[in-house]
Amino acid sequence: MNEESINKIVASYKKKREKEYKNYHEKLKIDPDFRAKNRENAKKNYIKNKDKMKDKYLNNCDICKAKSSYYYYMKTHDIDKFKLKQKDKYDLLKEKGFIQ
Repeated sequence: MNEESINKIVASYKKKREKEYKNYHEKLKIDPDFRAKNRENAKKNYIKNKDKMKDKYLNNCDICKAKSSYYYYMKTHDIDKFKLKQKDKYDLLKEKGFIQ
């Protein structure tokens, strides 16, 4: 592929995305039938995947809590305190590859 064909593909993609964006924000988003249908699909998806999301949370809740603590100590510039006070969380994050 040469430069001209790549530019043509990119331009057509941008034009398509602009058209889709405009269509959604000016027509579909306002349409009450579309909104009702979209909400119904969202509810179905939520009910269908409720157990999966619960399992995912239960599997990752320790990691999420450890990350939250890590971000707190990072924001306050006390990473050394995090290493000392919460060694188990630090080790978990290191084991998962979040911290090098």
